[in-house]
Amino acid sequence: MERPQPTEPDEHVAADIEEAFAEDPRVNEQALQVRVAGGVVEVRGVVSTAAQHQGIVDVLNELLPDHRVALDVRISADELTESGGEERLP
Repeated sequence: MERPQPTEPDEHVAADIEEAFAEDPRVNEQALQVRVAGGVVEVRGVVSTAAQHQGIVDVLNELLPDHRVALDVRISADELTESGGEERLP
C-alpha cells in the first residue's frame, strides 16, 4: 500500500491505515480502531499474537514514518498464557 499523502484529510489517512492492517499479512486484523489527528496516530484494539503487534508497529513505520504513534493494542490473554507470559488484569 502506498504512503498516505500529507495533504490527505486525517479521516482518509485513518481509513488507509485500517485497510493496510486488514490486508497486510503481518497484521491481518480488521477490528483495530485508528484515529489520526494533529500528526498523531492512535491505534486501539486487541490482537492474537505478539507477531501481529509487531506487524502493527512495522506497518505504521512504513506508512507514516513522520507521525507520532499512540499504541493501545493488547495481545489477547489466551496468547499470553499459552506463551508463558504474564496476564495483566485492568
